[in-house]
Amino acid sequence: MKNLKFITVPIMACLFFFISCEKEESKESTETRPIEIIEGQKEASFNFKQLEELQSGGHIEELEAALIKNADQFNDVEGLQQVVGDYTPNLELFNEYLRFKGEKEIDVESFYVQGQRILSNDEATVDEFIDLLGSNNIYTDAQLNLFKGLDEVMRQDLTKDQYLREVDAFKERVTQQEELSLSERNVMLLYASVVKGFIYTDHFTAEKNKCKECMRKNRWRIFGWGAFYWLITLIPCIFSGPGFIACIIATAGFWALYAIKVHCSGACPWI
Repeated sequence: MKNLKFITVPIMACLFFFISCEKEESKESTETRPIEIIEGQKEASFNFKQLEELQSGGHIEELEAALIKNADQFNDVEGLQQVVGDYTPNLELFNEYLRFKGEKEIDVESFYVQGQRILSNDEATVDEFIDLLGSNNIYTDAQLNLFKGLDEVMRQDLTKDQYLREVDAFKERVTQQEELSLSERNVMLLYASVVKGFIYTDHFTAEKNKCKECMRKNRWRIFGWGAFYWLITLIPCIFSGPGFIACIIATAGFWALYAIKVHCSGACPWI
């Protein structure tokens, strides 16, 4: 983590497109898309106990500072397809995380299908989203209540400074939440830092062209719901040593490309 600043570019270049954008006329039904990421996956191997080291070592603060400092470098992502290539993320990381928490394993294929159905549906509610995460024990009730509170304000059309203040207030609520374990608290603080970094990109507020406008109109689904959904699969990348850059690009990039194809293929002709 000493060289954490070097992970900033791949993190942001791959993260800020993940979930939903404005539906265009060329959108396909997610039910017709093959779930290729389920095929050929190997058992995950990562010790999520390392989450307990994040805050004590100042790594979360360092990550946030690096994301903010380099935000202006993450506004051209048309090369994401070439970077990701044929990579597919390992969803068994969700079960690895559940084992760490002492929870029952889940059917990751079913979780994936349900998740994409919700995240690609403009009419889906936050209650549907958190019910999916809660019923599969990905997050605790305390974590989900914190997220729901943040969702209520972040879906509004605020200024950049207002968004930043809301994220800072959210982080304070997280640190004061006694129901959270150390690892659960660090997961939420990591999530907040990722969202805060997103706010500094022009993709959060710019209206430069049809593609960017598609993403801007759905900014909270992209930056909020999306990151909360797939955050667990990205955590191991932070601790993966020399290969962390490729890991972050491939994992976050896969999710990003899926969302862009579903929601903004008409507005983003390069996809």
